[in-house]
Amino acid sequence: MKDQHRREGYGLRIVLMLLGLFLCALGSVITMRANLGFTPWNVFHQGIHNVTGITIGTANTLVGMFILCIDLLLRERIGLGSICNMLLIGPFTDFVIWTDVLPTMDTWYTGLLMLVAGMMVVGFGTYLYIRSQFGAGPRDSLMVATARKTHFKPGYCRIAIEATVTLLGFFMGGPVGLGTLVGAFGQGLCLQLIFQLTRFKPTEIRHENFVDLWRNLKNGQAAGKKIG
Repeated sequence: MKDQHRREGYGLRIVLMLLGLFLCALGSVITMRANLGFTPWNVFHQGIHNVTGITIGTANTLVGMFILCIDLLLRERIGLGSICNMLLIGPFTDFVIWTDVLPTMDTWYTGLLMLVAGMMVVGFGTYLYIRSQFGAGPRDSLMVATARKTHFKPGYCRIAIEATVTLLGFFMGGPVGLGTLVGAFGQGLCLQLIFQLTRFKPTEIRHENFVDLWRNLKNGQAAGKKIG
């Protein structure tokens, strides 16, 4: 792996991971308050709800588990961050909604600004928790694996993935609006912009899986990973 990172301990890495996950949840709620329609993955989750009757949250978890299996087949490294992504973003999202500090937009132009702001927050949160090297979340691992296999930029791979799940969700009756269309293409562009501004190359990150984590903790090598 190219040496683009400095050595840091597990304490900072855990903080980066948790902060990144919280920002992903915060950004997601910001896009909801834009009031322009569901984001691509939530269109898909709502579509599954329409077909099966399970809740959107359950659909989110089950889809995440399925994608995690695909990530493993594509030889992505699954670690603490991958599991925390599935377990914590939901409660973080509920907490942000519970605080009710974010206003709901009532015009399309203010909603569009809110939507872009939310996507940038999600992009920066994604950058932080991938940077922690504890293993990206299932959906982001799929993005990185696709980029590695196709040699396209990760942001563009995310566009393709989210456009696909939006289409599937739409055919299952998921709600598609202006926010969905902007999100399907805009989130990948925002993410790619964050990566370029920070000079971050997620395909060069070697994530620490649970075996590595146990070995490093056992050997007292808490500062043995490099992060950027």
